[in-house]
Amino acid sequence: MPKNGFEWTFHRYENDLGGQNALISKETNQLVGQCGLLVREIENKFELEIAYSILPNFRKKGFALESAMKCKEFAFENNFHDRLISMIFPENENSKKVAAKNGMTLYKKTIYNHKEMDVFAITKEEFDESR
Repeated sequence: MPKNGFEWTFHRYENDLGGQNALISKETNQLVGQCGLLVREIENKFELEIAYSILPNFRKKGFALESAMKCKEFAFENNFHDRLISMIFPENENSKKVAAKNGMTLYKKTIYNHKEMDVFAITKEEFDESR
């Protein structure tokens, strides 16, 4: 099993498990975070997650929402899956707001890697109806 972030990233790419892209500010050319589509096994079922992580200095500036919306559109327009999720720590209110603005609702709570997570979701049908 991979030991560090780089090994884990390469493992994901080598096994078609998705990955995250670097987010760069158009105004300053600074790295602001990452976002992408990740295959996750949750409760013995494979899900496609919109995952995002923004560096502290760049939070609440729209980077997470803009990139998450692009991931949602890309995944559904290319028929990658019939549902997309975002797994969020229960205390992370900012990420919950991003998920909600991205059309997601709380789908369920689960334990993932020994941690409690809120799972937000949107279906392709819900996405199509919102357009």
